Amino acid sequence: MKNKLQLILAVILLAGCATSTSVWYNPSVTQQQSQTDWNQCEYEASRGAYTPMGAFDSPISSGIQEGFQKVSLMRKCMTSKGYYLTGQETINRSALAPAKYQTLSTYDLDEVSWFNQQGYGAIIGNAFIRKQDGGIVSCAGQSVQLIPRSSYADERMGYLYKSTEYGFNGVESYRDIDQSDPKYAENFSQTVCDVDGRFKFESLPSGSYYIVSTVFWGDPIQGGAHLMKRVSIGNDETKEITISK
Repeated sequence: MKNKLQLILAVILLAGCATSTSVWYNPSVTQQQSQTDWNQCEYEASRGAYTPMGAFDSPISSGIQEGFQKVSLMRKCMTSKGYYLTGQETINRSALAPAKYQTLSTYDLDEVSWFNQQGYGAIIGNAFIRKQDGGIVSCAGQSVQLIPRSSYADERMGYLYKSTEYGFNGVESYRDIDQSDPKYAENFSQTVCDVDGRFKFESLPSGSYYIVSTVFWGDPIQGGAHLMKRVSIGNDETKEITISK
């Protein structure tokens, strides 16, 4: 009976996240991909280990506690995939915005063939945004991408960040773009910032890369941006960088 009550309460709490006025949103992915990511995170959250924070004789009390832990795991998973919570009205307004930018160039695998070679370089860094009130929000728990430079990447970065050197694309004036070529996503690396807001990419061949870090905050989202910086490394070189706004 206790296990059944725990399960019911956990399901109610998870369902509450899915049906509230705030929804998980990532403008860079399709609706189908959003559903896939949601299902994956829900599955991972349901498999997460339950750690009791005290002795509870009541199955209702422990069930609520377990439900909140699952919601926390769900939030961490979705955030790491670049999603943030926002209102449905905000999404509806974005649907009325000008059409997405359509990439003109085509993705050429030959341009990034060097990326698949064995290398010994590394890029280590941190990413953060300083808020207007002086507070600092890091990329802790959020995604960071390493994208090998190409003509295709240059065009997309140039539009999204108004530069191919450094820039940001934020909530206040988000610049949207069409869905990328599937091969584009298959040929870059991704990691998650640690609790200190630091990231690392290792075993890299020499070349030029784009680093794109996600830094968002709030529930529903209050602010934040995607931050971009271009970095070049040589053979056996380790470069440490900071990306900030």
